[in-house]
Amino acid sequence: MTATASARNPIPKHDQIRAPALALIAEKGPLKYRDLEQPLAAHFGLTPEQVAQEYDSGNGKIFLDRISWALSYMNAVGLLYKPARGLYAVTELGQQKLKHPESLSAFVDQSFGQIQKQKRQQAHDARAGPDLDPYRPDPARRTV
Repeated sequence: MTATASARNPIPKHDQIRAPALALIAEKGPLKYRDLEQPLAAHFGLTPEQVAQEYDSGNGKIFLDRISWALSYMNAVGLLYKPARGLYAVTELGQQKLKHPESLSAFVDQSFGQIQKQKRQQAHDARAGPDLDPYRPDPARRTV
């Protein structure tokens, strides 16, 4: 068991998977997320049973799902890109962040938080257009 895995649930969380996954893609070149399963399992010292463990709901393998989440977050913040469907490759920003892998998860969390905040603001702005602003008088509805 690694230092990042707990005794209760040794399968690492997606934020723990980010740096090793990014390093592996940088080393090997573009990869599909399933191609990361075995090398990352070896990195984290997972047993075949742990790698094969599924959610109670039957919605797939836990470790593979967490790899997918890690890649999705890194893609969203510009550390990865998809050169073709299902393939992930490292961006220049990703290469730069690999120089300090200890700060990678904090960068992803902060950047993703900013993206979510911008999306919420854009959605709010779209809903509060000029015709929906309760404080802006409607020129078509003149009152006497």
